[in-house]
Amino acid sequence: MTRQALSSQTKPKPWTVPHGNDRWYEVNVPVADRLYDEHLAELKKEGLING
Repeated sequence: MTRQALSSQTKPKPWTVPHGNDRWYEVNVPVADRLYDEHLAELKKEGLING
């Protein structure tokens, strides 16, 4: 395979919103924030981090 053929296969695709849901961030960022907060609380409880 030529270098040009390889490079054309590895170019990044344009960013798209998953499944066409234009509210993806609105819906999922609060969920991710909550899960991260729970994770941090558990680490604090186990004495693995200070806070």
